[in-house]
Amino acid sequence: MKATGGNSSSGGAPLGDGGAGTGGTPGGSLPAVTSVDQNGPYAVTIDQNAGANSWVFRPTDLGKDGVKHPIFVWGTGATSVPSQYTDHFNRVASHGFVVISPNTGSVNATLLKASLDWVLAQNDNASGPYYQKLDTAKVAMGGHSLGSISTFDAEATETRLTTTIHIAGGSFDGMGSSKVKTPTMYACGAAGDIALSNCQRDFQSVQSQPTFYSELQGVGHVDAARAALPGMVAWLRWHLAGEVDRKAMFTGPGGQFFTGIWKSQTKNW
Repeated sequence: MKATGGNSSSGGAPLGDGGAGTGGTPGGSLPAVTSVDQNGPYAVTIDQNAGANSWVFRPTDLGKDGVKHPIFVWGTGATSVPSQYTDHFNRVASHGFVVISPNTGSVNATLLKASLDWVLAQNDNASGPYYQKLDTAKVAMGGHSLGSISTFDAEATETRLTTTIHIAGGSFDGMGSSKVKTPTMYACGAAGDIALSNCQRDFQSVQSQPTFYSELQGVGHVDAARAALPGMVAWLRWHLAGEVDRKAMFTGPGGQFFTGIWKSQTKNW
């Protein structure tokens, strides 16, 4: 287990440090931040030997000021492992979330659920660091490429999720959105992303669930997870941390995630 700073980076340029501030959205369960484009106020601890053969990225000072931390379960892309997403997980965890990801290059729904089972159980483990410090009613699941497809499969029977995030991972059979039960964020690359047509088909098939969909301009399949990070953080702060003012970022043509590289649409808001 090791601790890193809130602006830790592994490979590539540092992601920056937004810190806490008064410019954040009021009324949420986490410390306010000035920006979702930068790291948050928490130093991050990485546990490479968590249960269910997973890596965990979490705030080092769990439960400070009475905060209960929401949970984000993430599936990596095919042949990729959590160490290749260190920047991404540090960013999310620095905003106050506990991130858990199966340590495998071949993730599936069973492994995602096992990771979720393990981390939820830690909230009741009086001898562990998570004891009574997790918000077990606020859980997101998501992933990149194969991790997204695995999330669709998990959603078919999973009832403990508050929201899901799908990055560059449309379903192969076009049935992905039929398994979704919660508000959902889709983001795919638009520059030759091999998953783009599947992403488009899944969004077109959405029936009743509130859904945000974006094609990231100039972004390819591999880079989509990094490019989507600000949106992912804002989405999690909205749906898991109760920062309801962030809704406008995703539901109107003037919102932050309808500008720049974000070519976005919504359904059912």
